[in-house]
Amino acid sequence: MKAGAQSLGNSSVKYRTYLQTYGWQSWVSNGASSAKAGSGKRMEAIEISLTGDISSQYDIYYRSYVTGYGWLGWACNGATSGTTDYAKPIEAVQAVLVKKGGAAPGSTNNAYLKPEVTGPFEISFSPSGASNFGGLVSIEPDHDVILVASAKGGAGGYQYRYRAELIGGSIQTLKDYSGSSSYTWRPNTPGRYKMYVDVKDSTGTVKTAMFQMSVGLSGIDVSEHQGTIDWKKVKAAGIDYAMIRAGFGWEEIDDQTDASLVQNVTGAKQAGLPFGLYHYSYADTVEEAKKEAEFLLDILEANNIAPSDLSYPIAFDIEEPDRLNVSQRRVNTDMVNAFCEIIRDAGYLPMVYASKTVIQDYLYYDEISANNIWMAAWTSTPNDTEIFDNCFPVDMWQYSESGTVDGINGRVDLNICYTTVFRDGSADTTQKGKVVVDAGSSLNVRKAPSVNADVVGSLYKDDIVTIISETSGWYQIVTSTGVSGYVSAEYIQKI
Repeated sequence: MKAGAQSLGNSSVKYRTYLQTYGWQSWVSNGASSAKAGSGKRMEAIEISLTGDISSQYDIYYRSYVTGYGWLGWACNGATSGTTDYAKPIEAVQAVLVKKGGAAPGSTNNAYLKPEVTGPFEISFSPSGASNFGGLVSIEPDHDVILVASAKGGAGGYQYRYRAELIGGSIQTLKDYSGSSSYTWRPNTPGRYKMYVDVKDSTGTVKTAMFQMSVGLSGIDVSEHQGTIDWKKVKAAGIDYAMIRAGFGWEEIDDQTDASLVQNVTGAKQAGLPFGLYHYSYADTVEEAKKEAEFLLDILEANNIAPSDLSYPIAFDIEEPDRLNVSQRRVNTDMVNAFCEIIRDAGYLPMVYASKTVIQDYLYYDEISANNIWMAAWTSTPNDTEIFDNCFPVDMWQYSESGTVDGINGRVDLNICYTTVFRDGSADTTQKGKVVVDAGSSLNVRKAPSVNADVVGSLYKDDIVTIISETSGWYQIVTSTGVSGYVSAEYIQKI
């Protein structure tokens, strides 16, 4: 739509249009187009007004011819003409100037039509195109997910805005307010996200809804306890990878090789499903952990499983009750690194599997973080990201021990993996920092990069931290005890 006023000095005609999907467009004037060229979207409503000297001399009246309704009543001086929320296009527009305060050129009844909206203002929000295993909404990187919103009640005339917050990172607006109740998003950064929709009605009242979603690869971990697995069905169900138990302990290779190892590796290969392995540890000393690593390599050699067969790491599974003691923290950490070093030197990618509590309280995170981290943290609400508050970075998360997947009888552990590029464990390449405060003073670790954010911990002079990222004068860091948060960059010296 275009309109204008010629030879009228400083006067102009200002107007805007309401387009299908896009909602109200910006105000333009004097011959500029108020529609997205080539968009193919119908114009459903208009508003026109006068500016400058002419606005004190004339009123501008206009009316719309709408499919299914014909000519509507006359609107005046910026009032809305047409319809919204009926999906009906305007086919024609008439506009006339009337002396200021003069009679309208016709009836002003029903100049603008919209559905009658009753009841409280309520909204809903959900994804379409994402997978859902055990309640965890997830999607692979570089794949589309459709964010679908709906609204009812309130004053109608809904406008929708879509936002994404990378947990532990930034929040971004994906699409600003428009009339579109859906948005297609293709994330390329793996991680855990909070997805928001803000819905605004015609009075300016805003309601917000949120769901949580992981961007990563869906996986399972299995052992002989799952029995015979139909791996083709597993892959067809949407599983992207598997972690397969190879063995446990270090004493008897015939008795302590997982009874289903060969069957599971063969089945995964035949189904074209990438896999890694894990070894359940009973070690209590560094020497025993080394024996377990050598024992595992013997199992792999005996069953012709080479590094080239694996797309995922080999994990050291540390969870025996005797290891769950703060007094064992030093030994536990040295055991993990001893096992992982032997695995790495044999050409495999090393990983440590443990619960969040074990990693935070019974291991020194900063000393094991060169290895890939697989964290177990089960929750009855898998999309509840509270378990990640103040949490160290992880490469893989086991979020359920009671999942169901087609092709497997009974329950199975469910995982999400946030990377396809695994560390080889040879060196910790992360940036380290040293706390520089006066002796006796402390540095607050906060939940978010703001002086108003909650304090989640304290650091002291010469404490060493791992720097994850930097944003607006703040470092996201992980402490030596595995607590994650934000500190002012002013008090951290990179080393």
